[in-house]
Amino acid sequence: MLWVEVAVAVIIVAVAGAVVPIVLDKIKSNAVIAIIAFAVVIAETLYAVLMSGGAHRTDNWFTAAHIPRQLLIAVPLNIAQMVMLLLFAGILKLLRVKPPEPKLKLGVKNGAQLVFAIIFNFLVVGTTEEIMFRGYLLGLFRAAIGSNAWAVVIVSVLFGAIHYPGYETWHKVATTTLIGALYGTAMLVIPDCTLLTVIVAHGVNNAVAFAIRFTDNNTLNREVENVQQR
Repeated sequence: MLWVEVAVAVIIVAVAGAVVPIVLDKIKSNAVIAIIAFAVVIAETLYAVLMSGGAHRTDNWFTAAHIPRQLLIAVPLNIAQMVMLLLFAGILKLLRVKPPEPKLKLGVKNGAQLVFAIIFNFLVVGTTEEIMFRGYLLGLFRAAIGSNAWAVVIVSVLFGAIHYPGYETWHKVATTTLIGALYGTAMLVIPDCTLLTVIVAHGVNNAVAFAIRFTDNNTLNREVENVQQR
C-alpha cells in the first residue's frame, strides 16, 4: 500500500508541475483558467496535509515549540542557499557554460505588482510547495525507502522537475533541485528546523528574486528611456 501511495503522490506532483505554469501564465490574461488551475494546486496541498497525518509524517512538521527559533533558522538557511547558488554560478562560469534564458519570465512592472507577487509567493507558492515536498513527500519516501539520504535526493529531483514546465531550462531544474536538497537536509539534521522554517526561507528567496527582477526591469526601462531621449 505504501508504494501505491508513492505512485499516487508522484502522479499528483506531475499534474501540479503541468498546472502551476498555467496559473503563472494565465493569471493576467485568463482569470477562469487561472482559478481552475489554482484550485488544482490547492487540492493537491490539502491532500498532502491530510496524508501527512500518517505514520510517515516528516519529524519536523508544524509544531508550536520554539517558534522564534524556527523562524531564526530561516536566516542562515537563506544565507547558505545564496552561497550555494553563487558557487554553482561560479562553477558554470569556470566551465564557460551560459545558463539559458527561461521561457517563463515572472517580471513585475510596478510596486503594486511587486507587493502582490511577494505576498502571493509567501502565502501560496512557498507554502504549498513546502507542504507537498518537505512536509509530505520527504516523510513518505523515507518510509518507503528507509534512507534519509535517498529520500532527500529523490524528493529534491522531483522538486526540480516540476519547475521545468513553463521555464523549460535545465538551469532552473538544477538550481531548484539544489535548493530542495538544502531544505530537505536542513529539516532532517537541524533541530527546530521545521516546515515553518523552510516555508519562510522559500518565501524570502522568492521575494528577493522578485525584488531583483523589479530593480533590473526599472534600470533597463530607464536606460531605454535615456537612449530614446538622445
